[in-house]
Amino acid sequence: MLIIANNWLHDNYIIKSIINTLGWSFGCIAAATYLVSIFKILPRLALNSNTVFNIEAANNLIIDHFIPKDSTVLKIYWTFTIIMITTSLILSIFKGYFQMVDKESLFNIIQSIILIEYCIAYIIGALCFIKYGSLVVRLLDESTKLMGLEDIRKSESKASRLVNYRTCLNKLKIMNFSLSIIVCCVY
Repeated sequence: MLIIANNWLHDNYIIKSIINTLGWSFGCIAAATYLVSIFKILPRLALNSNTVFNIEAANNLIIDHFIPKDSTVLKIYWTFTIIMITTSLILSIFKGYFQMVDKESLFNIIQSIILIEYCIAYIIGALCFIKYGSLVVRLLDESTKLMGLEDIRKSESKASRLVNYRTCLNKLKIMNFSLSIIVCCVY
């Protein structure tokens, strides 16, 4: 579809620039949306670990890893989304205009600003994936202690739950690792 749009819009550099830039913006917003889901899961997992850790250790876990509240996460997410889309639109319009009027130096400056904006967003996203993704895996592993799945010799139902849990945990580890690699490589 983009190939057809590029052929139809051969001389309209502004719209081609907007289409190109918004593709990168939506990819960055998709990664941010996944991070929001991680941030929503973390407090629930950390608060449920009071029987494994003492209460002070669980509270320190939340404080030490900066797990923001849901309202803070939503404010950061929507601020990030609005800033990303508006700056991408404005800069892509300027980029297309400067390309259309053959102002190569201004085009290069705008292109550099766009790339710096994405680079900052991608580096922050990659750091969050690495830090909080591994924290989710560690807290899920601790939840096996809460469920009493450590001693599986006594019950077959616990053994089947542990197998299901281990399968889900391995899927989560693979997904976290692959998303971290994708985020690091793309960003």
